[in-house]
Amino acid sequence: MRRAPQRHYTLDDHFSIEEMSEVKHEYYDGEIFALAGASLDHKMKRLSNTSRLKATSGASANIDKRKIRCGYGRSR
Repeated sequence: MRRAPQRHYTLDDHFSIEEMSEVKHEYYDGEIFALAGASLDHKMKRLSNTSRLKATSGASANIDKRKIRCGYGRSR
């Protein structure tokens, strides 16, 4: 059984919370959930993708992996 959300968050709320938070969160349909730590496989893929971004952006590119975010869910 799914519990009723305490508050409906907007995607902008989610991004604001992420800016201040030490942990990552997932946004889905107005709710925000804390994420568990990443697996080694996930970390390796992230490192590979970050390296590719740097290679295509130029050697002086500074990519902050903590700021790469995405959100999804129905908009209201």
